[in-house]
Amino acid sequence: MYARFASAAGLLLAISASGVGFAQQQSLDGAYRGTLVCEPLPGTLSILRAPLDIIVTGATIFATRPIFNRDGSLVVGTEIATGAISVDGTLHLSSIWAADGGDF
Repeated sequence: MYARFASAAGLLLAISASGVGFAQQQSLDGAYRGTLVCEPLPGTLSILRAPLDIIVTGATIFATRPIFNRDGSLVVGTEIATGAISVDGTLHLSSIWAADGGDF
């Protein structure tokens, strides 16, 4: 039993050591899902938590999130943002949308 564990641990160490250079060059490409936390705005009831989806392809970023009514009870649209990712991994997104007579 100990011999099998030692062999498996040695194989894992060899795989990890050989992947060190690869990990440093790893791409950020992919789909990410999270939560956007919005501080209360004038006329809203409280902090809003909205789902946020981000897709990274090369240096390009696309992000979407639902737009809610003032009390957060109804989705009234979708915000779509585009942007770029810096060499240091910083995301830069911008979007423009209008809802309930306001432009953001």
